[in-house]
Amino acid sequence: MRHITYPGYSYTDNPFSELLAEGSPTRPLILANIILGTPLFAAFAVGLWTSASPKRAAHITGAMLLGYTVTGAAAQVFFPTLPRETLEAGEGTLRNALHPL
Repeated sequence: MRHITYPGYSYTDNPFSELLAEGSPTRPLILANIILGTPLFAAFAVGLWTSASPKRAAHITGAMLLGYTVTGAAAQVFFPTLPRETLEAGEGTLRNALHPL
């Protein structure tokens, strides 16, 4: 199945992170979802933390969710995946060292 707004992208052949790559036509849409969704997920994590006052497991879960939210959003915004063409040309950097083609 081919992606409608990203010519050459295939759900079965390409990684999801390529939709967030620099120069990708879908990057603005996904960044908008991250910008809008991150505060909502963070509010959920804080709500979980505050609603479970004596329960230590809920506190740990809320803290982990909040940490996941902050680091995940920061990683996608500040360390985007390089475009497929750059990786195929062998010009990958350290930020893509663990990202297979």
